[in-house]
Amino acid sequence: MTAAYELTDEQQQKLAQALSTKLERKVSLAASSDKSLIGGAIIRTGDLVIDASVRGKLTKLADALGS
Repeated sequence: MTAAYELTDEQQQKLAQALSTKLERKVSLAASSDKSLIGGAIIRTGDLVIDASVRGKLTKLADALGS
């Protein structure tokens, strides 16, 4: 997982628990930070990518406006 800012241990635990429930499997996080995301996070597991970053949303918006 890559987040715009470092997450506390408590935040990481809550996120791992929520992902475990959603994905119906045990999840352990390897977290890093990347300020270029502006805000939010990108979560990668296997072939699944959840892009909840501000940068990702701006890219999608730009693509939609360019169509």
